[in-house]
Amino acid sequence: MPRHLHCPRCGHATKAQPLEGRLRDTCPACRGVWYDCAKPCATVVIEDADGRVLLVRRGIDPYRGLWNLPGGFLEAEEHPLAGACREALEETGFEIEPLEQLGIYIGHWDGRGDATVSHHSLNVAYRARIVGGAWRPNAESTEMAFYTAEDLPPASQIAYPNHHRTLMDWATSRRPTRERRG
Repeated sequence: MPRHLHCPRCGHATKAQPLEGRLRDTCPACRGVWYDCAKPCATVVIEDADGRVLLVRRGIDPYRGLWNLPGGFLEAEEHPLAGACREALEETGFEIEPLEQLGIYIGHWDGRGDATVSHHSLNVAYRARIVGGAWRPNAESTEMAFYTAEDLPPASQIAYPNHHRTLMDWATSRRPTRERRG
């Protein structure tokens, strides 16, 4: 099933067909081709003074009721670092100071079977600390909790697979490495 049911250029019905090794939406009338590009996102791994990570419980779909890291889609022309700070404030009420980039993660949401709303995301994750503000529950984030690397919720309770991977990388980065002797 094509993602774009009708051509944005001419309005003709589109057709999904193999092109460049992938299934792409094409228009038989004007020969337009649409590429399924990842949406840019920023994610924040907020740590408290004890080195625990902040998770928020989602109050909206998708994944209502599961835990996730604060973050979301970037606005047009918004740098990921600025987006991370904005999303942290919107979803938690906390002002943050970014510390370092933790990683870049690819995500996918299947749209629960609706190809017109499914998407891929490119998530830039930053470690950060709280420098101001206060917790504000809201429609998107109804609860918050801090977790150590050892007591994170199971993967089945984390909203997005890429957030689980981000948390695993964060947890690994918190553990001291052993020196090898040869």
